[in-house]
Amino acid sequence: MTSKSIQVIPETLLRYPLFYFVLIISVWSTTYCCAVERKVVNDNGLVATYYFKKGSTQRPPIIFIGGSSGGNFYDNYQNYPEDLVNLGYTVLTLAYFDYNSSGQIPNKLRHIPLEYFKKAMDWTEDQPQTSKGRFAVIGNIRGGEAALLLAIQYPKISTVVALVSSAYVGGAYDKKRKVSGSAWTFEGKEIPYVDYQKAVVNYNQWWEIIYDKEEVQPFAIPVENMSAAVLLLSGEKDKIWPSTEMSKRIIRRLEENRYKFPFQHISYDTGHNIRVESWPDLLRFIKKHYPG
Repeated sequence: MTSKSIQVIPETLLRYPLFYFVLIISVWSTTYCCAVERKVVNDNGLVATYYFKKGSTQRPPIIFIGGSSGGNFYDNYQNYPEDLVNLGYTVLTLAYFDYNSSGQIPNKLRHIPLEYFKKAMDWTEDQPQTSKGRFAVIGNIRGGEAALLLAIQYPKISTVVALVSSAYVGGAYDKKRKVSGSAWTFEGKEIPYVDYQKAVVNYNQWWEIIYDKEEVQPFAIPVENMSAAVLLLSGEKDKIWPSTEMSKRIIRRLEENRYKFPFQHISYDTGHNIRVESWPDLLRFIKKHYPG
């Protein structure tokens, strides 16, 4: 066992004003010069916030995607992107629809092009603080669904974290829960989807749809076509939909297809909101499989 010594400032040093000046400057530079910067992004149709450290270069990028609440979800929880920036990354928190949109992005979760997220990736790579060639994407709920779909289409995505995600491509969603169609498109075509409209009146029916395997199987996300390390995080007491069961189905599909990249599922004894419980595990996975 090694012992750790505590460095004691010699008493004579404390008498000199220069020492205090150097000490104050050192603390100031650590606290403020290295603070996380935030830049609001409204370029080329994107609605996002970019988090970075001033003067940094060649940091791997991470994109955060929220769920069916719309807007820039993770701007409400800035400590998450800031934690990752302090670990050596740049972070883009991205909105892809907003119920209160003024027209920059859709006002419903319907026909969102996967190419929109690719545009966000391209923008991020153009920033001087960001390295090129690989991405991590962290998606919450429907954003997790999007993250899995994106990793299939864009091999640059080398790490995916999906929180309380679906195993299936889902239908559209709006504020009144009356819109129809697919949530996502690719190359101008709807991605085939599970029709959730029959379940929006009573959330219990979402469970019934998920457990009708014959109905949902054609719309399973083909996760075996990804080239990314995958972490699935779920709540065992999730009352919105069976996120733990769906994560298990994703894992089963990866195993059956002998997926060659790292994958893991962690479930928590909690409900639909697992952000606090899962954050330490998420950070460990990112640091291991997507080092800064």
